[in-house]
Amino acid sequence: MSENNKNFMEALAKEIEDKNSESKDVKPKLEDIKKSDDGSPNSFEKETFTRIEKNKISFNPKILGGILVVLLLVVIASYFLFFAPKIKMPDFIGKDINEFTSWATQYEIDRTGVVVSKEYNFEYDKDVIIKQSITPDTKIKKDTKISIVTSDGPDPDELVTFPDIKNMTMDEIQDWIKENKLLKTKVVTEYSTTVEKDMVIKFDLKNISENNFTRGTNLNITVSKGEAPAGQVTIEDFTNKSFEEMKTWASSKKVNLEKTEAYSDTVTVGNVISQDVKSGTAIKQNETIKVIVSKGKAVKIPNLVGYTPTMLEAWSAAPDSKVTIVKKEVYNEAPYGNVIAQSIPPNSAVDQGEVLELTVSLYLPVLQTSSDEWYGQNYMELIAKVDEWNYKGANIHAGPWIQGEYSDTVKKGGILEYVCADVNGNELPGNSQYSRGCERPLPLDAKIGMKVSLGKIEEVEPTVIPTVAKPEVTNSNPLTTASTKVFIKTTPKATVTITQINGTLIGSGVATNSGIAEITVNLSGVDYILIEAKLDGYITSYNDMPVN
Repeated sequence: MSENNKNFMEALAKEIEDKNSESKDVKPKLEDIKKSDDGSPNSFEKETFTRIEKNKISFNPKILGGILVVLLLVVIASYFLFFAPKIKMPDFIGKDINEFTSWATQYEIDRTGVVVSKEYNFEYDKDVIIKQSITPDTKIKKDTKISIVTSDGPDPDELVTFPDIKNMTMDEIQDWIKENKLLKTKVVTEYSTTVEKDMVIKFDLKNISENNFTRGTNLNITVSKGEAPAGQVTIEDFTNKSFEEMKTWASSKKVNLEKTEAYSDTVTVGNVISQDVKSGTAIKQNETIKVIVSKGKAVKIPNLVGYTPTMLEAWSAAPDSKVTIVKKEVYNEAPYGNVIAQSIPPNSAVDQGEVLELTVSLYLPVLQTSSDEWYGQNYMELIAKVDEWNYKGANIHAGPWIQGEYSDTVKKGGILEYVCADVNGNELPGNSQYSRGCERPLPLDAKIGMKVSLGKIEEVEPTVIPTVAKPEVTNSNPLTTASTKVFIKTTPKATVTITQINGTLIGSGVATNSGIAEITVNLSGVDYILIEAKLDGYITSYNDMPVN
């Protein structure tokens, strides 16, 4: 506040204080109180009241006007000091949006009040400001609402007249691209022996007609660089053409080809999928072009394990499954006809006609379809049947392990009785008269023991075919996986073999004159063995036992 205004205010305050003091000193005087004739107060007469008026405070209009002027000046000064807009709005038209962003950051403009939108504009490049809601040079506050519109570049969907490109030069094409601000038109050059320099060899208009060409349409234009320099070869495009055709061309141009093959769902067998040197490129003679040639559509092999016969038939009949299937049937616990193995791993891609070997389950072997079916038949026929099963993975063991008997009804070598047991020698369920445990499908690794007829007893002493003594292990301790020698007691000179249940040979030897065969073995990993004793002119004997 100025010095003059200060003095004025002090004088005004003093004048008001003096007026108030004068009004306080005005009091009624005693002589003004009405008395009676005898000098006493006239208490019982009618009282009269006298109105005492205070002196009114009067204000000087000039002083009051001065106060109001001062207050108005204070209000105006406060407004301009604290509330009036101070930020000057620049002219952002034609400037990049980043300039506006930097300005807004510098002056701490409230971002929540700024709205930026875009619209296509042919004149201005992308992200250049084309409109602003606040007029340039206007004073604004930090929280003033501001709208900015930037260019999104020329409209890509606007139709553009398509010229006669085949008859345009390189310069004319570049001018046409620039004038129309085409967004996806590319020009490449390559050597050509047929098209003169700077003229169009070809153009590729992607999936659209010339009448519907827009600024954003994909257009590739190939312009000639003229003939390649002497001693160089201009590469042609052999994509989707026969590799044999490319070989003929390469031979005439003295160019080498390096061929690899790959599967293709779209390129015919024997045609070129790709080449590593683009058409129109010039290379020297004797240089090499790498070429990928189609092997045709690949056959994709799924995981066929578990396929039923119906599923396998459906897959093999599909057009994309042109492979040669070879089936191998083996006995297995999987249902009959199901695939249990395949020669080509799942998810492999192979040539059409490739051989695919599938292992298919025959389920479990069946010895008989009616009770006692093998009674009276020659035991060698049953052994032959078992060999047939084992060829297909059954691993069944059979032999005349039960002491033979004479019979008047069953000829020599015929089966009198047979018993089916599991791999551990436990008899399987079943109670037929001559066959026990053989009614159901046999488990893999089963055993079939037979009692064989020795023929009729003749009045004349028949020639008796002796049986090799049952091979017995004579080791002092039970066999274990750590045992290295097995001592077996049997008929002298008999050949003794020890095998695993699956037929794998463990060891063999010949019994001495005392009937003892000493055989060196490796029983590591073996849990059960089969012992066989054979001698010419004798019936073979068998024995089996566990390994601890």
